[in-house]
Amino acid sequence: MIKVKRGEETLEIDEKDKQDGDELITETPQSKTEEKKFTQTELNALIAKEKRDAQKKYETLSNDFASYKTDIETKQKAEEAKLKGKVENLRKGVDPSIIKLLDKLTLAEQVEYLEDPENQIDKVKIPETPKGKGDIHKPEKPIGTII
Repeated sequence: MIKVKRGEETLEIDEKDKQDGDELITETPQSKTEEKKFTQTELNALIAKEKRDAQKKYETLSNDFASYKTDIETKQKAEEAKLKGKVENLRKGVDPSIIKLLDKLTLAEQVEYLEDPENQIDKVKIPETPKGKGDIHKPEKPIGTII
């Protein structure tokens, strides 16, 4: 079955019934909505509006970010000051050789190390080694005569 236009009528007929004066109608999907066409000034105005909106949004986000950043930096400095005080208290009485090693760690790592019970060093003073009687390399009696 094909559609043809015969005079002013549109008919559906078999291909074998087609006559010389018939016009074949091919079905093309017609767009239901026509696209709106913009003039250059309308397009420029639309783009300018979008650009202004994007700029306002950027400025708002930028200001929010700056305020959040300053809040976080302020809190970070306060926490750092607390940690420094805590580290100084924990370092009291610690051997200077260990303090040199601790200086290579961050404040948080120092607190973690110093608060760990396994790392606690008893502050017991080790007595000095007793001194011997005289020089240990010289024999008390001569062994013999050297010729």
